[in-house]
Amino acid sequence: MNEKLATETLPQNMKIFDERLGKTGSGFFAASGLSWADLHLFNVLEFLGDKREPLIANFKNVKAMDEKIRAHPAIAAWIAKRPVTDH
Repeated sequence: MNEKLATETLPQNMKIFDERLGKTGSGFFAASGLSWADLHLFNVLEFLGDKREPLIANFKNVKAMDEKIRAHPAIAAWIAKRPVTDH
């Protein structure tokens, strides 16, 4: 990851996402629950691989959303059986 992306851009965006997730009351971007926006962020975070956890560690709402999506039965089943690939 390039230095500016890792130290500025991603943390700034995570802060914005974290604040938005905290305001909806659902733990997702939409007050009504899981949306495509949540799944998109989840997918972007998955793409980061081992850099995901350190990035979201200080953003409790993003981390909670990530954990909720990870625990969804259909998504958890896919994660368990998906092919292992390099990013």
